[in-house]
Amino acid sequence: MLVEVALPFRLPGTLTYELVSPEPVQPGSRLLVPLGRKQVIGCLLKESSSPSPPGLKRVTDLLDPEPLLTPLQMKLLLWASSYYLTPIGEVLRHLMPRSFFQPNGKSRKGKPLPDPTGFAPDRPVLLNADQKSAVEEIFSSSPPEPFLLEGITGSGKTEVYIELSRRLLKGGGQILVLVPEIALTPQLLGRFAAALGSPVLPYHSGLTDAQKVMVWTRVRTGESLVVVGTRSAIFLPLPRLAMIVVDEEHDASFKQSERFCYHARDLALWRGKEERLPVVLGSATPSLESIARCRRQKMRHLKLASRPGGATLPEVTLVDRRLPENRGHFLSEPLRQSLAANLKRGEQSLLFLNRRGFAPFVICPGCGYIPRCSSCEISLTSHQKGTRLICHYCDQTLEVPPLCPRCRRGSLAPEGVGTQRVEEELRSLFPRARLARLDRDSSTPEHLRKTLTLMREGGIDILIGTQTVAKGHDFPGLTLVGIVDADTALNLPDFRASERCYQLLTQVAGRAGRADKPGRVIVQTYHPEHASLVASLRQEGGLFYDQELGFREGGGYPPFWRLIRFLFAGRNEQQTRRAIHRFHDSLAEKFDIRNPKSEIAVLGPAPCPLSRIRNRWRWHLLVKSRDFIRNHPRLQQLLDEFSRNDLPSTVRMLADVDPVDMM
Repeated sequence: MLVEVALPFRLPGTLTYELVSPEPVQPGSRLLVPLGRKQVIGCLLKESSSPSPPGLKRVTDLLDPEPLLTPLQMKLLLWASSYYLTPIGEVLRHLMPRSFFQPNGKSRKGKPLPDPTGFAPDRPVLLNADQKSAVEEIFSSSPPEPFLLEGITGSGKTEVYIELSRRLLKGGGQILVLVPEIALTPQLLGRFAAALGSPVLPYHSGLTDAQKVMVWTRVRTGESLVVVGTRSAIFLPLPRLAMIVVDEEHDASFKQSERFCYHARDLALWRGKEERLPVVLGSATPSLESIARCRRQKMRHLKLASRPGGATLPEVTLVDRRLPENRGHFLSEPLRQSLAANLKRGEQSLLFLNRRGFAPFVICPGCGYIPRCSSCEISLTSHQKGTRLICHYCDQTLEVPPLCPRCRRGSLAPEGVGTQRVEEELRSLFPRARLARLDRDSSTPEHLRKTLTLMREGGIDILIGTQTVAKGHDFPGLTLVGIVDADTALNLPDFRASERCYQLLTQVAGRAGRADKPGRVIVQTYHPEHASLVASLRQEGGLFYDQELGFREGGGYPPFWRLIRFLFAGRNEQQTRRAIHRFHDSLAEKFDIRNPKSEIAVLGPAPCPLSRIRNRWRWHLLVKSRDFIRNHPRLQQLLDEFSRNDLPSTVRMLADVDPVDMM
């Protein structure tokens, strides 16, 4: 018979092969097939109804006596490829570990999985009235439906997840808990392992391929267990899945922004609907998309309004950097005094700055020269006390020259501040303080685990960190949070800038005062009147959401309009620009976009804010639509035709449905 086979490559569609087999072969089985001069592994999608062309190649071998992919995974494969306008082979690559596609050999023997008992379990917590009510509503919902669990920071959302898991595991179910970052998995693994009698497994990109195979194979048997993982865990074969939890559901890390641009939160909602199971989206600062779903009654909204044990939300103070007394130093006098007082009391502090390195860039004070990456359209970041310059997009590294390369008169000076510079300054101000830093430059898995454990046990006085430490962590002794620069997120060219700023500040502020001692938060800013900062100060999330939803509706942005971002990238700037303008012309012809009554609107084309990365010039355009479902098939057809007929081989085109990253 003839079969359609998906290969784990970015091909425009499937390939047809002849299959000779004495037994019926089911979709989801792996096949070894010829591709050019190579033998590659693909996945059988279905029997082909097309007539047999001359010279059709034959399947070399059937690798699986039983399908490796479950029927649900096959359905997810086809749906995600269509919805996200992504070649099916690109989606297939994400459904299983890499070694399943290696024809010559198996994955290496893996190291043991991380021990979830590395984090000491919390003291037993009795659920309060709000938590009990949330558990009962979710557990007893019939038919199962999605829930938004909105709880202030420290309100005990994790205890709700654990109690629900305890009940569902008794019925032989499996639980999937998604977190936005690897850094959050050790703590949750430890808490679930301490509270439940069932195995708890991790799944994220920090595991080796052999470890992923170990988890993938084990969960496929239907064993009753809990999986805690990052976004890729949504593709795991869990035949007895009973609940999906998406913790910190607002976080942008659940959205992949390259190759296959899926959103794990939205795929979780899809799986919940397909498998008829509850999906719990948890956050102290929900996304506007989830708030809108609740208001349209497509999701039930539950709230946790207090912290267990009587703990209160921290007091928030805004420090206006425009005032003369707060200028001249990146640590204002109020923040330095508060750090000193906290050290004197023996309490812990956290300084948050979402900018790693020593300084964002270096500059010649004489001529204004700023070193830039030769491969990316971006300035180089100063690292290691100003001795090295690194590009944060392609990792190009240079030594800082002794003299300015342009004027040859002065030396280059650091401008601005990064986490390394904050650490150096704190060591000068408080030489006896026990300091630690967590960011992408310092966070190896082992360093991360040790630092977080030491912080929880009180072995660190001041922790300096980026968004790695901004959410999800519980440090009982932390009473002071200092936000060094609240304005960084506000000035991005992104319609979500205010929302992200509010979420980030509220989340990092919520690390303080979670135990028996009150917390305090000091926010340094040049814009103390900004709506997102005022909302964080007054703890008025509802008012902020009302205002922001009004702005979004008036501007034609999500959650009222749907967006698709088309990104074109190529090594030749003119070819890339011409390709995206041809695509724009195709859109104009098919949808009559110049007509005010057109079903879609188009913004662009324009160069991306980061116009060149790794020697590829980048252009993008946005397609806005009120009726996404109606227009989707026509966009799919246009995309297929353009890819086959008009896209140069030297230019890459990426469709990003429901984009989060606009850079």
